Amino acid sequence: MSARSPGHRAGVDFGTQFTRLVILDTDTDTDTDTDRDRATDAGPGTGTGTGAGAGGRAGAWMVTGPAAARPRGPVAAGRDLLSTLAADSEITIAGEAGPWDLRSAAGLAVAVTGDCFATDSGAQVRTRLQQALAAGLGLPQDAVAVHSTAVCAAAVRADQLAVDGGPGIPGRLVLVCDIGADSVEAALVEVATAPAGTASASVGMGTVRLLERWIQPGYAGRGFAVDAVRRAGSAGPAGRVGPGAFGGIGDDTVPIRTENDLVLTFLRGARAGREPVRAGPVGTTADPYRDAGSALVFGPGRELSAGQLAAAFEPVAQTVRAAVGGLLRRRGDLRRPEDLCQPEDLCQPEGGDAVARGGASWPEVIVVGGLGFLPSAVEAVRTAVAEAWPADLPGGSDASGVSGVSGVSDVSGVLGEAEAAGGGEAQVPVWPVAEPEYAAARGAALLAAARVRGTELYPHTVSLRVHRVLAGRLTGGSLRVISAGDVPLERCELAGELITVHHDGSAGGVLVVDVQADGDPPRALRVRLGAELPTGDYHVGVRSDRSQLGALLLSPARGGPPTVLPLGRYQRRP
Repeated sequence: MSARSPGHRAGVDFGTQFTRLVILDTDTDTDTDTDRDRATDAGPGTGTGTGAGAGGRAGAWMVTGPAAARPRGPVAAGRDLLSTLAADSEITIAGEAGPWDLRSAAGLAVAVTGDCFATDSGAQVRTRLQQALAAGLGLPQDAVAVHSTAVCAAAVRADQLAVDGGPGIPGRLVLVCDIGADSVEAALVEVATAPAGTASASVGMGTVRLLERWIQPGYAGRGFAVDAVRRAGSAGPAGRVGPGAFGGIGDDTVPIRTENDLVLTFLRGARAGREPVRAGPVGTTADPYRDAGSALVFGPGRELSAGQLAAAFEPVAQTVRAAVGGLLRRRGDLRRPEDLCQPEDLCQPEGGDAVARGGASWPEVIVVGGLGFLPSAVEAVRTAVAEAWPADLPGGSDASGVSGVSGVSDVSGVLGEAEAAGGGEAQVPVWPVAEPEYAAARGAALLAAARVRGTELYPHTVSLRVHRVLAGRLTGGSLRVISAGDVPLERCELAGELITVHHDGSAGGVLVVDVQADGDPPRALRVRLGAELPTGDYHVGVRSDRSQLGALLLSPARGGPPTVLPLGRYQRRP
């Protein structure tokens, strides 16, 4: 076993089909700021060298035996990784870095699907994965961190902001769309920068906070890759092409080995034919395949015309629209025009949320995953955002016409390319990421190197002051709703039971909430219930939003939408 380097940090993205890896070497440059600049500007595997100064060494591998036959969970993916290190599995590797490079890393962070952060039971999955990797790699358990794919992907953006703008950049709303093998995950996160705690006051640390996520199973990267190779190659039976020509994706009549080979053929060919993408606002990309209407070339003699590409991608676009639309309609409360700022230069990253000319405003979008480089993927996300959160543009649509979203037109972002060009309607802003298939792994490495801080769980403890009847006597008490480190849920549970309170109007329209934040003593907050809140039983929950404390949710036990009670911001006592 090779000696571990204190400066080596690894990021691992456990996908349902592939495992991707990025190794950062933070010892390659004694000048921290210079090292960060170089590491951020060049994506992993861009051909400019190895080590952190070139953005890290990237690699991807998959187990081609039975374990890869169907979508894997993160624990199974971790077992595959450890089996690979023990040389017990047949694998295929692409890129400079392989799984054996993990033996030189002093710490790592892994990216897993958002399902692992959807319920409190996901904590058991995260703990089992963390313990297994630590034991298998010979690392202390606290040297292995588990984060969501969305937070890891957004960490690349957060680190870029810290490099460009230093500490103190206000939070901005970012939508991460990850097109996976068999699903699309959309997530809303808040990205900001904070002081890094170093001697230099100009050095910033990126921060990423998960607000909400939505996973939409369906036709996605695996199906598209197989279909693309078949469309560009020979026709199927009776001259048919497309998903139905050789049996459905995952159909037992299609040997899984053949399906894996088709996916690898597409990914390798597409990656070899792309130019590196320079990080920056839309319009600065050097990738020719981001031009709308381009053909797609992926290997010798394999090409899809623009029309073929559009037809092949349409089933994926439907899954993208369902994921992004479902997420944004669920969280219309995150549209806050009163909090938006309008800096003079809307493309500067230091400005936090920004409103484009004409009043158009959306979250900044990051598209990642194996298909993130396709212009069709970018346009599908843009369309879904504009449909779910339309903006009042000159001659455009009216936000009040959207079902389930109250009629304000706000959120965040930099200028879209059409508006930046000086003509046409503004477009949803997209921040291109170098090699989007490696974004989650690279962000995980940045988290492991403590260049970015990521948060998926609720950081405070919240309790309600209630009355109980004990032994026939009415007595006061405290009801714990959520503890620091738990998953915020619309309906929280205690000992496997939904937390339920009865509102009889005797509280005088005020609910007393005790919040213990950052280890401070509990502090009482008086939250107005409102005279319109009907009496009855309510399930209690907590929702993360862009304030520090989030909101308390009271959901009628008989069903219906929750009443949202903002808890506001937390001011630390001197």
